[in-house]
Amino acid sequence: MDDRTSDNEPKKPEEALTPMPDPLPPGMAQRKFVSTAELAKALDVDPRTLIKAAKDGKVPALRIAREFRFDPAAVRLALSNNAKRKKQG
Repeated sequence: MDDRTSDNEPKKPEEALTPMPDPLPPGMAQRKFVSTAELAKALDVDPRTLIKAAKDGKVPALRIAREFRFDPAAVRLALSNNAKRKKQG
């Protein structure tokens, strides 16, 4: 018989759990993402307006299945940059 354990033998604790790779790019795990409804309420805009802006690439968003998630700080920065460009242009 070889040195490998059979499927019926319990694994050692260090072999039982394999660390999963981080699915998010570095730095994103520390950010707080909120739903469309939460951000729309905070910005006092209609949620549909926020969804359209995300689809058009005017505000950064993550799309998870059929829902969007937003980093409020990144959205505020994008909106302020868009407002600055409108003033200049």
